[in-house]
Amino acid sequence: MATASNDKRGRPGSGLRLCAIALALGTTGAHAADWKATPRLDLLETYTDNVTLGPAGSRHSDFVTQINPGISLIGTGARLKVNANYSLQNLIYARDSSRNTLNHQFGGSANAELAKEVLFFDARASVSQQNISLLAPIGIDNTSATGNLGTVSTFSLGPRLVHKFGSFAQADLSLTHDEVFNDSSAVSDSKGNHLNFGLRSGSAFNDLSWGLNYSKQNVSNGINDSQSANVTLGYRLTGKLRIFASGGREKHSYTSVGSKPEGSFWSAGFGWAPTTRTSIEASYGRRYFGKTYSFNLSHRTRVTTWSAGYSQDITTTRALQLTPLGTVYFYDCGAIGRVLTTDPNYDPANCRLLSSSLVLTSSLTDEAFISKRFQASLGISTGKSNVTFTGFNSLRQLQSSTTEDRQYGVSGSWSWRFAPRTTSNFSANWTRNTFPALARQDELWFFTLGLTRQFQPKLHGSLNLRHTQRESTDASGEYREESATAALNMTF
Repeated sequence: MATASNDKRGRPGSGLRLCAIALALGTTGAHAADWKATPRLDLLETYTDNVTLGPAGSRHSDFVTQINPGISLIGTGARLKVNANYSLQNLIYARDSSRNTLNHQFGGSANAELAKEVLFFDARASVSQQNISLLAPIGIDNTSATGNLGTVSTFSLGPRLVHKFGSFAQADLSLTHDEVFNDSSAVSDSKGNHLNFGLRSGSAFNDLSWGLNYSKQNVSNGINDSQSANVTLGYRLTGKLRIFASGGREKHSYTSVGSKPEGSFWSAGFGWAPTTRTSIEASYGRRYFGKTYSFNLSHRTRVTTWSAGYSQDITTTRALQLTPLGTVYFYDCGAIGRVLTTDPNYDPANCRLLSSSLVLTSSLTDEAFISKRFQASLGISTGKSNVTFTGFNSLRQLQSSTTEDRQYGVSGSWSWRFAPRTTSNFSANWTRNTFPALARQDELWFFTLGLTRQFQPKLHGSLNLRHTQRESTDASGEYREESATAALNMTF
């Protein structure tokens, strides 16, 4: 994650203050927690033959130096968990100092149990950098001075109350306040308040399960205020097979040229878990915008991890920024097994990152849109070798302008520890973006090849080569780049 330091309202300073708010609640149980702070320093030198990712005829080479101090903090206690990671990225351009940039990079979460098994407090904050538009040049990291990178600072925090009615039922009530700041005019800043209430069956119900749910969201920019209430029912037919159904009503506030964005909804489906390593869940239903489908599959073997899923929902850029997606991570979690996830902070205390694959996100917009997405991943680990494959197909239907765009692509990565302290890394990504309203289609390729060497327990270095290329039906949108990066990474 990365962000530029000079946004339109001084947001990086605000973003860091928001991060401090999220972590401040850690002091509520600091005396009972074990803390681990790990300072680090990363030194990188990159040569690129096309620093701005310009089209043929306007390519400019440059050397880019990075001096990036950082620190990670993990706090673990019986009633407290804190995970935070901060870096200060300094980008120094040898041939054009006007591009020099100071970037803050942060991701942090904190969870505290204020009253045993009753009252909790959750917080999360981030400062990150995202591509503003898929139509502009898209770099694989911050060294590309494309002018297409925007700062995003987010935080969310609030209490969560849990009450058990014996073995009959459990009630959950949460109040969350969140804020999102953007330095791009493509999408506005906003503040949101969310109320969620749920009442679900307790252990007194064996095969039968039920639930009552209500949620309400108010957002300051009025993009999509919403309310939803529903009832859920489930029944376990066997130890491995269950069925479920839900029904309710929802209302949204966004502007739509079609029917009003409100109405009744329902869905029904099944879940099947033939083994502890395999699970399948699927449903079919209808909402005010049409038929809906969902599907999730996960399967693990001794050396492989499989996952696939399809979902449809009404969402916004704001909602995605609060729960960012875009990269698939492959972790080794010891006794738990190997996990494929889009969460970069997945159980960091117990898992080791093996590899990751880039999945590009859509352009920023203030419009609400229907998102339809399928994604499948395969991870293979044989001890010294780790391989990840990912494929996705995503359709975004904007509700006010009635335009749509589609992305689909595949990616793969291979990490091979061929010597006790030396690892090779290879990754390849291909994505096609189509924009029917503009009669435009782009194809992007990213290839990286590298070596990593551990010199000492707290010192390692790497050398990486990269090729970036985009072909487009709009010739002005085409570019290619080759670059090489040498890095030295130290922890203290």
